[in-house]
Amino acid sequence: MDSENMNMNNIERAVRFIFGFAIFFVGLVIDSVWGFAGFLLVFSGLFGYDPIYAILKIDTRKTRAKIRRQAGRPKTPVTSAGT
Repeated sequence: MDSENMNMNNIERAVRFIFGFAIFFVGLVIDSVWGFAGFLLVFSGLFGYDPIYAILKIDTRKTRAKIRRQAGRPKTPVTSAGT
């Protein structure tokens, strides 16, 4: 999946993957529906996309350009010093 479709930051992806894997494993061991819930978390952690976030228009990725735009500062070009 390309980064255009992703709507989760890397920390959230890692947490979802780790907890999702644990929930998936426990769900398999106790033969529970929790295995499916864990699978969904692992899937969203791997691909960085959450359909519920998409419906609610939530994007937890923050780039410097986004932060700058939200603060009202224009994007400044990088120039070399002394020219």
